[in-house]
Amino acid sequence: MLWGMYNTYLITPGGPDLPPWVVGAHAHFGTLGILAVVLGFAVDRYEVRGTKRTVVTWGFIAGQWLLPANILVAVGLELGPLSMLEYLWGLLMLISMAIMAWTVWQSE
Repeated sequence: MLWGMYNTYLITPGGPDLPPWVVGAHAHFGTLGILAVVLGFAVDRYEVRGTKRTVVTWGFIAGQWLLPANILVAVGLELGPLSMLEYLWGLLMLISMAIMAWTVWQSE
């Protein structure tokens, strides 16, 4: 929330210039935060347990926080090769969401 408020200040007329990658990282933090809440409800609703729950939960948490953080660090500090890790964080989230989609599909 504070990050978003700070970005709003930065993009107001007369405020300092804001690099586009900062806005992208802000959108990632916000959108993935909303998805995390929905995923949390779905995990409980479909009674996901054991190893599957661990993979779904921690795969999403890693992706949720490390993907936008990776963007900030790689682009902000001009460490281009570090951007390759974004694929790993995205893959963890994809696996997490695929497991949940399969779980929901199988239960209906």
